[in-house]
Amino acid sequence: ADLPETSGFFEFGKENSWEPDSVIMFSGGLDSFAGAIEELVERKNKVALISHHSSTKIGKVQKHLSSELAKKVGSDKLLHIPITVQLTKGTNREGTHRTRSFLFASLGIITARAFSRSNVSFYENGLVSLNIPPVSNVLGARATRTTHPKTLNVFSSFFSRVFSTTCQIDNPYFWRTKKEVVEVIDKLAFSDLIKDTRSCADVHNLTTRYTHCGRCSQCVDRRFAMLAAKIERFDPEDAYRVELLTGKRKTVTDKEVALSYVRLARQYQLLPMGQLLVQFPVLSRVIDQLHEPPETSLGRLKELLARHGSYVTEVMENALSSEAYEEAHTSSLLKLHGVESVNAALESLGRGTSMASADKEDLELVLKFSSDEKRVSVNSLFDLNGVNCQVLHTLAQKHLASAGHGLVAEEYETIRTNQLAKIWGLDGEEAVRRRVLRLRNRLKKGLDSAQKTRFHDAEIIESFPHHGYRLNPDIVRVLYERRGDRERA
Repeated sequence: ADLPETSGFFEFGKENSWEPDSVIMFSGGLDSFAGAIEELVERKNKVALISHHSSTKIGKVQKHLSSELAKKVGSDKLLHIPITVQLTKGTNREGTHRTRSFLFASLGIITARAFSRSNVSFYENGLVSLNIPPVSNVLGARATRTTHPKTLNVFSSFFSRVFSTTCQIDNPYFWRTKKEVVEVIDKLAFSDLIKDTRSCADVHNLTTRYTHCGRCSQCVDRRFAMLAAKIERFDPEDAYRVELLTGKRKTVTDKEVALSYVRLARQYQLLPMGQLLVQFPVLSRVIDQLHEPPETSLGRLKELLARHGSYVTEVMENALSSEAYEEAHTSSLLKLHGVESVNAALESLGRGTSMASADKEDLELVLKFSSDEKRVSVNSLFDLNGVNCQVLHTLAQKHLASAGHGLVAEEYETIRTNQLAKIWGLDGEEAVRRRVLRLRNRLKKGLDSAQKTRFHDAEIIESFPHHGYRLNPDIVRVLYERRGDRERA
């Protein structure tokens, strides 16, 4: 059953006899869906599903899934409560996602307290909760922090004080891999609804045909789990714009997202815990948050990472030895990983260099401005001056300011189009768009001439409707010459 969305406040009085045994956050993704099924079917609990959405597309997904669950387990077993919270016109603009997890937890605990409950569960697999960068050298800063053990412990303490009672915000799936999560869905005979769940980060560009982009780390993670659990038939391949193993990956970021995911999985599988702690310091920050002896936590963490690494590696090895490898596009994950594996083997024998080393400079675009800020070198390949340099300089200043404030990549600030028009003395926003387009074309021409076609023009300067422009923090590094050839980044 679904409650209509409401504004203001809501309360459940004594005339409403229905009460949940558990309250869980329900996003419409695989993990929360699996958690809901476990609560309903295995534990036979009555469950309140609390959803928040900022996109109507996801709202429809959540409502559909809860409705289908109700049909299978009985409408008296669950209550779906969708909630929308947005800043109203005239309020301060929030340009980051730092308060997102607090918002989710607040919605959950407030609803739980309305039912006289004190526990709220986020169901999310352990690899996501650990917040290890999903892509080591490109996209690490974009990992979620919503269910990190420290975050949940802090929330539990805070809400306990607010409500003057012991509140618990937990994650029952912390010790499970994504594969183990989807196996729950299959075991409990709900696999037919997998196609209706959503994992993709690129929500706004999803269509009826393409429900997943296939390029983001969430899609990569989802698809590997499906293949490893051997239930990919319930997750249609043609629902992905880019198929995981054989699909064409056009941009350097898309390639690196997929490649780094596989590289990290291999490290999780093979490296001893000591080396993992050195390479991924984030792991050390979770040890004292798990309420058990450190040596126990370390052992369990190593086992969790090894299980994840093992199934990802197995999927890749099986695919590399299959007919699909010969038919795959040269820019597909299969071919890219195959070449990288061969080069790594040659390098270990002292012959040649690995693709990762050879392509390292292609993963980063360095903009180096002269000391007078009238000329900018692009990867030491070609220079830009005049208006093009001015545009890059303006965006670079905002880029450096975001870096200086310690923002993660997804939070790097944009400059609105009307602000750029004022800075550049242009007459209107259309003139700004034309100026940025000319720069993009010039960058593309220069990079094409230098045979650096792996950089797609739209990657370098990102544009966001209603927000403006910024340099892409995933691939752009900014340097400034100073006297004595000193640089600052």
